[in-house]
Amino acid sequence: MKQPRRDVRHTLRAPIVDMTNTSKSADRRHGADIVVRAISWCSYASWALTVIVFLVIGSAKPAGDDFFSRLLDTRTNHYWSYDLLQLAAWLMLACFLLCLVGIILCSRRNRRRTDRLPRSLVVICIGSLMGATLSFFLFF
Repeated sequence: MKQPRRDVRHTLRAPIVDMTNTSKSADRRHGADIVVRAISWCSYASWALTVIVFLVIGSAKPAGDDFFSRLLDTRTNHYWSYDLLQLAAWLMLACFLLCLVGIILCSRRNRRRTDRLPRSLVVICIGSLMGATLSFFLFF
């Protein structure tokens, strides 16, 4: 006897999974709370401050001699701008404090076994602390 042909469309579909909460307590989590959003905003702001610090340090760098300055015999500045370097040091200190606030918020909120500190906050915190201490020793 010939077997009835099964419809291929029904065998390729994923099984329907019931995702309703079957436990006795209701799931009260509805997205990220204000602390999680504050931690992510601290991370975004610290990256923005890091980019600004690099731009300030790049603009504090002296301009080198190029083709036109040698051709026209113009004098170029061969000294670093200490005012901009001090601004970069203060920005690095602000970035360190911002990262520290984010790390404190994250460590206060760690309740689950899977909760971790954001790596970007830790790396930027260490880098901005080293840069700020180095620049404060050199330029102040």
